[in-house]
Amino acid sequence: MTLLDRKGVSVLDGHTNNGKKSGTIYEELSTVKLINNDVIIQQSLCVNQNVVVNNMKWRAKTYESFQKKVHLVAEDYTGGVDENNICIDSPIIIDVLDENGESEADAKVIVSFAAKIPTNIGRKELQ
Repeated sequence: MTLLDRKGVSVLDGHTNNGKKSGTIYEELSTVKLINNDVIIQQSLCVNQNVVVNNMKWRAKTYESFQKKVHLVAEDYTGGVDENNICIDSPIIIDVLDENGESEADAKVIVSFAAKIPTNIGRKELQ
């Protein structure tokens, strides 16, 4: 008995990518902009509404990932990270509606993160 189908692909579960994918599918848009004396970071994710409502692990990992990104940008723009001066706003969840203004069957939402980093923290300039 062989464990391969006619095309030579394993028929055992988990040995190929033929089955369901376990990762969450989402679209991401990130922006970093320098405005006056502040660096503004904005990240938006378009994801299935059920993931946001039911998957606490995804929510925690996504927020932690945004925090790490903010710290990396703070290092790049200011030379250091000062938690007291960095302002990370609470995520905003926006419903995605169809052209008639109603939710679709597989409802999606946009989860938007934003943070503000003052550029005067930790910076050492030579004159």
